[in-house]
Amino acid sequence: MRLRIRPLPFFAYVSISAILATVSGLAGFLSAFAAALLPTFFVVSVSHLFFSWNRFAFHQEFSNDHPQKGETVLFSVSMENDSFLPAAEGTCAFANPGAATHLDASAPTPTRPRENGRYATEIRCSWRGTYVIGLTAISFEDATGIVSIEQSVEPRVFYVYPELLTLPEGVDRLARASGSDTPVSFSTESDLSIFEYVAPIMPGKPARHIAWKRWAATGIPAETVHGHALSRSLRIVLDLWPTEEGGTERLCAEDTAMSAAFSVARRLVGEEIPVELVYGSARSGIGIFSERDFSEAFAKTTSVIFDDPKFPEAAFKGDDAALLITTRPLVGTRGEKDLYTAYEEAVNGGRVPHMLLCPPPRRAEVDKRALESLQALKLSLAAPGSLALADSRNGMEDIVRAFAP
Repeated sequence: MRLRIRPLPFFAYVSISAILATVSGLAGFLSAFAAALLPTFFVVSVSHLFFSWNRFAFHQEFSNDHPQKGETVLFSVSMENDSFLPAAEGTCAFANPGAATHLDASAPTPTRPRENGRYATEIRCSWRGTYVIGLTAISFEDATGIVSIEQSVEPRVFYVYPELLTLPEGVDRLARASGSDTPVSFSTESDLSIFEYVAPIMPGKPARHIAWKRWAATGIPAETVHGHALSRSLRIVLDLWPTEEGGTERLCAEDTAMSAAFSVARRLVGEEIPVELVYGSARSGIGIFSERDFSEAFAKTTSVIFDDPKFPEAAFKGDDAALLITTRPLVGTRGEKDLYTAYEEAVNGGRVPHMLLCPPPRRAEVDKRALESLQALKLSLAAPGSLALADSRNGMEDIVRAFAP
């Protein structure tokens, strides 16, 4: 609690009181009353201020502690003057969580005896990130306007997560298997469809699959060794390229990319398909094999920052199926290899990732034209994989449409 005194009003009040005190005996009882009035009123006013402060109670509530992007949080403050006397004038100050809310800067406290007050509003969490919502201070002022009491209140910190979408079954086709599918990440059983090598049969070691043709051709007993079946898996590469556009343009692109990446991851994990999540230009990613792994990765999404300008090489390397989700333009990236060139090279090399572009609204039309050209190249070469663009001006509909079968 902080006690504040306004210097100029206090100095003026003391000066007037001192002047009246010097002439208290010149006009009899009236002058003596006037001399005592101001000091007495000041003492009573300050006493009333502390009394009002001690009899004030409040409680704030939030409808949701873990909102997702686009959700609305109902915020309310209940206040009470628990006194049989009128209270001093008070004010509740609130943190400003940003645009698209109806939260006032402050609200008055109840002043009438035994009066209850309530302030409520809706706060829309328009973007992924950290929000500060709630009371920041409560202050009361005495009747003279000279003395005030202020109590700082720690506002509530909200971590707003990306919006998760319900995607169609077509998402499963993004993953690719090696050998036959199994419901876990790795199988301990040999898969007859995967040939590894032919080895001589060792004395005392049982042979499960005898290579009769090799035995007949060489005269040496031999067996066929098969590999192990790997289940379908997908590497999701979230390109953390910092878009050149700022403000709302950048937020639209980044939030669309985050929602797409984690919506796909949740869908695949629900189907027991392992996911590797790679951020930016990192060489290795985060393994997501269960709902628990997904929850841990999802809880950290509020701190993911798009500030990695390096090219996402992980999407174009390795044998696993890859999905590149990026805010990077297809062509014309300054200082880095552009995606169009990288995709052409991947098509010629037989290593083609799936790709979802999430451009800022201002750049969407330019990327659409470039994507049409890239799709024509893909069709002409009969290249596998999917190419799509999610325009944030259409909300999240383009993400669902991009993964439809």
